[in-house]
Parts: sequence; structure tokens; C-alpha cells
Amino acid sequence: MTNRISRRLSQVCHQDASGPVGADLQHNSQLLARVAWVWRCVCLGLLLAGSAQAAEPFEAMVLRVVDGDTLWVLPQAAATPRDSAVPVPPARRLKLRIEGIDAPEICQAHGLAAQRFLERSVLHATVRVQVLGDDRYRRQLAEVFTLDGVDLAALMVREGQAWSYRTGWKRGRYAAEENQARKAGAGLFADPKPQYPRAFRAAHGPCHTVSRQ
Repeated sequence: MTNRISRRLSQVCHQDASGPVGADLQHNSQLLARVAWVWRCVCLGLLLAGSAQAAEPFEAMVLRVVDGDTLWVLPQAAATPRDSAVPVPPARRLKLRIEGIDAPEICQAHGLAAQRFLERSVLHATVRVQVLGDDRYRRQLAEVFTLDGVDLAALMVREGQAWSYRTGWKRGRYAAEENQARKAGAGLFADPKPQYPRAFRAAHGPCHTVSRQ
């Protein structure tokens, strides 16, 4: 996203603003055209700066582990002392979807085990978050690391608690960790035919639907 904006900014701001304007245009028209050109440069520059700022990593405390790839966190700047009686406003919390992996649904085989593994790893701990975008469920897609540099996505896949996220025929960025877990029969890969979460959802629907069946 930032790269696209950078390219567009460069294209617009390097255009020749003094090109021919048409003999029939008045001085005011030329002036307005120049003002509009400068304004486009300013707006694109501000948008680029905002995008770069939004991409800055930050530290946050893990408040809740929803499942093996979803967390609720509280950015450190919004944190209150642990013994504070003041509740944390919901608006300050962020729901994160760990980028690059797909953990079993909570109602799927091994789903609860994956959720508990992630809880043991980071619940109430401070993590480093790099937001990359958001998904259709309005969760922030993010890379999440422990403060000593452990990539949570790689950890979950390597320990057999999640799959590397597939796109088409591509096995994703954590394919090597998944191969390692499969060979070791770790976690969900102890099952000879584990079901990929996308296939589970296609067959059964989301977990709240499964629970009503």
C-alpha cells in the first residue's frame, strides 16, 4: 500500500506543472491549475505519511486468546496499572488475527488445544505487534512477536498448533515449519488426516453454527 502511494506521489509531483495551458485560458485558470497540482502533492504526501505512521510496530499486552490465531490486545500506551480499579475502555483494545497461519476452529478437533497452547505462550504477556492491514471480519492482520523475538506464527506452526496459511497452490510463508511439524507428528499432525480449517468451515460452517447442530 505504502509503495503504491509512493509511486503515485512521485508521478504526480514530478509532472511538469508549467506545460502548455491553451491560449484561451486566462491567468486565473492557470493559477488555479497550479494550486490544484500543489494540493494533490500535499494530500498524497500526507496520506503517505499517515500510512507509514500506521505501519509502525508497537508493544501491547495480551488480554485474551480467542483461538489459535486470534488475540485481543491492549496497546501499551493505553494500558493502566494491573491493580487499577478503572476498567479498560473497549475502544482501546485491538483484535488481532495472526498473519500467515490458520489454526483449527475452536470447535474443531485440536482447536481447544491450539487455543490453550497460545494462552500458555502469551496470555497477559507483552508482545510486539506489526499491523499489516485488516480482514473482512475487521480484525487487524498482524505479525506478533514475543519481546525476545520469537515469531508467534512460526512457533504455532512448528509446534503443530496451526497450518501455514495457503493461498491457491502456494503453501505459505511457514511451509518449512509445517513440514517440520508433520515429520515430527507434532500437535494436530499426530492425526494422519488433519482437516484444514477452511475445509472444516466449508463443510460445517462457523463454530457457532456447529454448536447448534
